[in-house]
Amino acid sequence: MPLNQRANASCAFNSPLSVCGVRRTAAENPAVHLPFSGVEPAARRWKSLWVHMALAAALLSGGSGFCGACAAGRQPQSAHAASHTACPGFALLGVNLAGAEFNPTQVPGKAGQDFTYPSAAEIAYFAAQGLNLIRLPLLWERLQHREFGPLDPAAMRSVQTVIREAAGHGMTVDLDLHNYGSGFGHPVGSRATPDRAFADLWRRVARRFRSDSNVMFGLMNEPHVQTAAEWVAAANAAIAAIRTAGAKQEILVSGIDWDGAWHWISSGTAAAMQAGLRPEGNVVFEVHQYLDSDGSGTHWNVVSPSIGVQRLRTVTQWAERNGEKLFLGEFGSAADAPSLTALDNMLGYMCAHTTAWQGGAYWSGGAWWHTYPFSIEPEGGRSRPQMRILARYAPGTLQTARKRDAAEQKEK
Repeated sequence: MPLNQRANASCAFNSPLSVCGVRRTAAENPAVHLPFSGVEPAARRWKSLWVHMALAAALLSGGSGFCGACAAGRQPQSAHAASHTACPGFALLGVNLAGAEFNPTQVPGKAGQDFTYPSAAEIAYFAAQGLNLIRLPLLWERLQHREFGPLDPAAMRSVQTVIREAAGHGMTVDLDLHNYGSGFGHPVGSRATPDRAFADLWRRVARRFRSDSNVMFGLMNEPHVQTAAEWVAAANAAIAAIRTAGAKQEILVSGIDWDGAWHWISSGTAAAMQAGLRPEGNVVFEVHQYLDSDGSGTHWNVVSPSIGVQRLRTVTQWAERNGEKLFLGEFGSAADAPSLTALDNMLGYMCAHTTAWQGGAYWSGGAWWHTYPFSIEPEGGRSRPQMRILARYAPGTLQTARKRDAAEQKEK
């Protein structure tokens, strides 16, 4: 049953553990993705996605008056408007377009009923906002029905369609394996799902898309069961498989502990990556960061206007100190004024530190979100307030402005 049907008002508020009788645990039902990025162990449970639906009806539009770059002392306040026209230092800034990973118990499932891929109209809309990247969450078991088996032809055609449509708009596609560190019901690196099965999947995917220059390979979304050393071993196996397949595109490597940016150092990820990762070139570290009390993205309120800056500061300094690049694979906010301020502030901070930050992908777009407070799918033909914040930093915004200025000069 599609997400929008499962979340209708007749059953949305029945139980904190279920939506229409479907349990919400990360292992049992990540169909309705509530992001976890560095959640403390006691909080690692699915909270009700829809328990605050009343908030969505009262979402506030408007911008933010806070400038992260100004607050960081890297520019005078008078430069605020100009700096927020675009962030030329971001190589990639885009959006997660969720849907292809939904309903993981229905494999392969039925397109349009159990899962959905981004439409051409969706891709065109986000490209028109100046975004130049789509993070495409995918389900391992939908791509490959059994370990070491062939890739599903229908899934490959659907992914290829998204890649080609994005290429037509100058957009990159991050193929994000959205399995939370597991495959076929078992953690990657276990006896049931060994690292070599993980590597086999990526070898096949890389071989299939190695000629598509607008593709990136996102190894795994939010692993959280493995130790840092175990995860580095799995990542090394996948990286080697991708390169052996002849694919030279960028690879995104996530960290453990739900990939929280604010836990990158304390979780042991940073030390393990530096000690054991064999990048073989063109590798960027992916982290996630939300702005609520436990960093999970399952509460709609933000802690403070500066919480994003505070949580990104340590990993940013680590990346700058070690010459590494970071990609913020998930971040998001509701549309009330304090949340928009915090979102704007965090992006401003990243924009002031583009020696470390390659860019990021907002969570989330996707046709089935509807009243989800973090959604930036256009509503009734109108952009959501969060989209207006995001567009200020979009690499394409500056390019569009330059083209417009050049056209105006030519007319003169």
